[in-house]
Amino acid sequence: SLSTTETSPMPNAISLSLILFLAGASSAPQAAGALTGEEPQAIVRSATLGIRGDSSAKLAARWAARLHDDSTDRAAILGLATLARLTYDFDEAERRYRTLFTEPPRAGANADRYDPYARMGLGLAMEAQGLSGDPVLTLYQRALADARLAGDRLAEGAAHFRIGNTLAPLGRIPEGFLHFDSA
Repeated sequence: SLSTTETSPMPNAISLSLILFLAGASSAPQAAGALTGEEPQAIVRSATLGIRGDSSAKLAARWAARLHDDSTDRAAILGLATLARLTYDFDEAERRYRTLFTEPPRAGANADRYDPYARMGLGLAMEAQGLSGDPVLTLYQRALADARLAGDRLAEGAAHFRIGNTLAPLGRIPEGFLHFDSA
C-alpha cells in the first residue's frame, strides 16, 4: 500500500515523458536551424506565442490579409485555425483545419507538411471541448502517418505524444507508453 507521501509511478512516468518531449521539441528547431516562417511548426509556435503575448490581433490581421490575397495560403490558414483554437472559437478552428486536410498521398506525390499539424490542432480542439476516444485517436494516428510521409520528425514526436495521452485514459497504458517512448 502507498503511504501519503508516496505516489504512483505512472504520473511520474508521464511527467518525465512530457518533460523530455517538450525539451526536445523546444530545442530541436533551433539546433537544426531549419525553421523558416513558413514551416508549419513555426506557424503554430507564432500563434501560440501571439496568444501568450499581445500580438495575436496583429498575427490574425496579417494572416487574414494573406488569405485575402491567396485563398490557398496554407500557412495563413493554419495560423488562423490555431488562433481560433487557442481563443476557444472551436467552430472556426475546425472549419479552417479541415480545409488543410489532404487525401492520402498518391505514390510519388509530395507529402503535405501542414496536414499533420491541422489534424493535431483539430484533435486538441476536440479534447478542449471534452471529446475524446476514437475520433480524436484517429486524427492523431493519421497525423502520425502523414508526418512520417512528410519526414517531419517534430510532428511525428508530437503525434506520438498525443496518441499516448489519448490511449492512457482509455486503459491502454502499455500501448500509450510505447508512443511516449517513441515521442
